[in-house]
Amino acid sequence: MHVLPSGFQKIRYYGFLNNRMKHKNLKVIFKLQNGQRFKQRFAGLTMAELLNAVWNFDICLCPECGHPAMKQLGRCYAPSS
Repeated sequence: MHVLPSGFQKIRYYGFLNNRMKHKNLKVIFKLQNGQRFKQRFAGLTMAELLNAVWNFDICLCPECGHPAMKQLGRCYAPSS
């Protein structure tokens, strides 16, 4: 959201990626991941393979019947009004 609803306050300096500690925390995160970054580990995968590897979600399976023959037709964009 670009503009928060009334009564909400934006928190900018919170979490492990806050501006003050971001560099140090990213070093710790990459050390815990054995130095493998996201781009290196999943380079060369298609979007379907990436979703299956990371979230164990197969986009080729029909959510209604489970038939494994769904194919990607392309991107659809909602009409702008």
